[in-house]
Amino acid sequence: MPTTLGLSIRSSVRKPVRLTMTFLAVGISLMLFGSVQMMSAGIEETIVGGLEEQQSWDAQVYIGEGGEAGIIDWAEERGATYESLIEMPLGSVEDADGLDRSFTLVGLNSYESGMRSVRIIEGQQPQPASGRAK
Repeated sequence: MPTTLGLSIRSSVRKPVRLTMTFLAVGISLMLFGSVQMMSAGIEETIVGGLEEQQSWDAQVYIGEGGEAGIIDWAEERGATYESLIEMPLGSVEDADGLDRSFTLVGLNSYESGMRSVRIIEGQQPQPASGRAK
């Protein structure tokens, strides 16, 4: 047996309070690590799994302004369902890890019947305005 290992065991046996506190600290740290891992897995399943289950589209096409007529004609010729929506990048923010997180504004025709379903948790559904927003 190596000398260091023998001295460590002898020191631990001579001071049982220190040994007990070490086991207690290691146990608490393992419980905290496990709970953080379970929470991370749960959040990922809730967010990513929920998004995947609530979307009913197979393909998405990005086009410039005014180019949607050809895509709509193509979809109608083939009997495919389609939905027009507007996506606009709003900017990005650097998080605590130094990663750039981008924000995108998404404009939908409907909250309930679209290919991207949106569940409003709090508040009311926006109503179309009678005039242009200023």
